[in-house]
Amino acid sequence: MEITITRNKEQAITDGRGTPYGYVYEALAQGKSGKNMEPFLVTNSFKGRTDFQHEGEEFLYVLEGTLEFIFKDKSFILEKGDCAYFESGFPHGGRSLGDVPAKIMIVIYSYKRM
Repeated sequence: MEITITRNKEQAITDGRGTPYGYVYEALAQGKSGKNMEPFLVTNSFKGRTDFQHEGEEFLYVLEGTLEFIFKDKSFILEKGDCAYFESGFPHGGRSLGDVPAKIMIVIYSYKRM
């Protein structure tokens, strides 16, 4: 399949590995097979710390709210319009700050096709 269009009403909420932490993942390209990237909309209402680590690269863009993003042992406060691009093989995670849950677009790049 050379192209996949996902309409707003077709975006699927998935059980991502962060769901127990209060994250809601919305898959944006679930119809495309053989892809190297996996895009998500993530709503993070979690106030504690999470740690993820997986192969590949990751890009995140804050759409709403404020996110404390932790990469390795450093903490970054990201607000609406801020973004980060990083090697996801290192420990990383984040938590929502303030009253509005952080809404983030995340694109995960895998070295092997999904």
